[in-house]
Amino acid sequence: MTTTTEPAPPTDVAVAVQDDEDRAIAHAEATWRTLSEAIDRAGEAGRVPFLVRLTMLTALDHLTPERFAALVAEAERTA
Repeated sequence: MTTTTEPAPPTDVAVAVQDDEDRAIAHAEATWRTLSEAIDRAGEAGRVPFLVRLTMLTALDHLTPERFAALVAEAERTA
């Protein structure tokens, strides 16, 4: 009798999770590239004003004040 040590084929759930992770990584990469290019275009003198405006527009468009504060705290911890 032969036993195999090959992993079981992925389930639909595992495939869906991997697809979600792949999309998240692609989204993060595209976001990073877009932001990096915009910062470069802003130039050294315009970087801080640009980032402040972008932060305010993002916060006003998508976040509750509590979620924004949590993201600021996370950025401070990881900077």
